[in-house]
Amino acid sequence: MGYRAPMTGFGEEKSPAYDAPMTKAAFLAWVQGQQGHFELKDGRVIMQAGGSRRHATIIGRFVGQLLARLEPDVWTVIPTELAVEIGPDIRYPDVMVERASLDGAALSTASPVVLVEVLSPSSIATDMTIKLAE
Repeated sequence: MGYRAPMTGFGEEKSPAYDAPMTKAAFLAWVQGQQGHFELKDGRVIMQAGGSRRHATIIGRFVGQLLARLEPDVWTVIPTELAVEIGPDIRYPDVMVERASLDGAALSTASPVVLVEVLSPSSIATDMTIKLAE
């Protein structure tokens, strides 16, 4: 039986194969084959809720405004898809800016210069406490 990531936050989930914490490398390999939005916190996989149309529109506007103002040869603007390594954790911010010269095939970064989280009623408590402290 293969490794199944321990997940938290959903009562309907079946128990994982075992409850060992997942490493960042294992998470990044595992998440590539998943549908949905997941993050790694304290070695545990956390499923994130999908966003609303308003949430997606705000993300798109941030991306558009940043692209219009930043030099593309110097900066890369990335919406949602690239993982940010924060200590032992992995998060996926709504929008990120990093240097354009970095590895284009990378699955994660530890050196973003701007992170944007669009607040929503379901995420504001985490975004304004845990993620802000990270």
